[in-house]
Amino acid sequence: MSELVKVSGAIIEGNNGEILIVQEPGNDQWSLPGGTAKQSESSMETLLRGLGEKFIELQICEIPESLRQFEPSKDNPRKITIFLVKIEGVARPNPEKIAGALLVDQIAEDYDLSFETISSIYSLRRERLTGKNHPRPPPKILDGD
Repeated sequence: MSELVKVSGAIIEGNNGEILIVQEPGNDQWSLPGGTAKQSESSMETLLRGLGEKFIELQICEIPESLRQFEPSKDNPRKITIFLVKIEGVARPNPEKIAGALLVDQIAEDYDLSFETISSIYSLRRERLTGKNHPRPPPKILDGD
């Protein structure tokens, strides 16, 4: 198994429930904003540093909870923690770190999203609809072929 990599990501919602996704320069995949841990950073420290690097303007008003955690596997040596982050005002990306930023209201095949991103968004929406978190997997996202 490869060396463990710890990653923290943020679900940041727009005013109408849309989710902010970002694309880093040189990467075709869209993801939740966040960062990769440095040395002995906690998941929260990683999240705050990552968001601080990726956004010029971002006023965090609350991080009420860690929403999901993905444990490393044989095929994926990343431990990923996803947080629900509440902000005030606008989220203005740093153009050196973010090539694109979108608020999306539906998970569409137009965006190459990681499994963890898709699963976290579905988990949040399911919890909001039902009032509880169900451990079932998200619906399959079609390739567009």
